[in-house]
Amino acid sequence: MSCFPIKHILFLLIFIPLLLPAQELSGLQIMEKALNKTSWQDMTAQVQLVLTNAGGQQRIRKIKMFSRKRSADESDMLMRFMAP
Repeated sequence: MSCFPIKHILFLLIFIPLLLPAQELSGLQIMEKALNKTSWQDMTAQVQLVLTNAGGQQRIRKIKMFSRKRSADESDMLMRFMAP
């Protein structure tokens, strides 16, 4: 029999990393990490933008977006306003 039961060792292996301080990432680091993880090549999107002024009046813009990835560091994007 060993000094530490296996359940104690498992407990330590699971919970000790939770006690270590988490590394705080800057906004730029988060953005770069997200961009590096994505594997998209081409993308299209339809977006509805609602503009609200101080008086509560709303204006709606509809946008169609096209994006093409050229390389790991380069991409092209076209945004076309469909309405108004």
